[in-house]
Amino acid sequence: MQMGEGGNILMANRAPRQLPPLAPGTCVRVQNQASNVWDHTGLVVEALLHKQYIIRLDSSGRMSLRNRRHLRPTSVPTPPPAQSEAPLPTTQTPTPPPPQPHPKRQVKRPRWLDDYV
Repeated sequence: MQMGEGGNILMANRAPRQLPPLAPGTCVRVQNQASNVWDHTGLVVEALLHKQYIIRLDSSGRMSLRNRRHLRPTSVPTPPPAQSEAPLPTTQTPTPPPPQPHPKRQVKRPRWLDDYV
C-alpha cells in the first residue's frame, strides 16, 4: 500500500474482495437498498449467472433478485412457516360503517357577473 497526500492509504493496488458463492438453501442477511442496513433475512432459492441470487425474504415471503455483495451468510436458521393442522376459528366481527365524505364548499358566482346572461 502506498501513502498518499495527508497520510491517506491508496487502495489502487488492491484486488477486489472475492466472496465465496452461496448454495441454495443457505440462510442469508439481505442489505436494505434504501438505508444500507442489514435488516432483512431470507433463504437462497436459486443461484444465477453473474453472482446473482434469488432470495425468498422471511418477512414477506417475496422473491428478490440480489447480487452477492448484498448478501451475507448467517448461522441463524430461518424458522419454517407455521402450518396448523386445525383451521383457526373464524369470528365474524361487525364491519365498521364506511367513512362519511367531507362536506363540499359551496362556490358562488361573483356578483359582478350578474349582468351577463
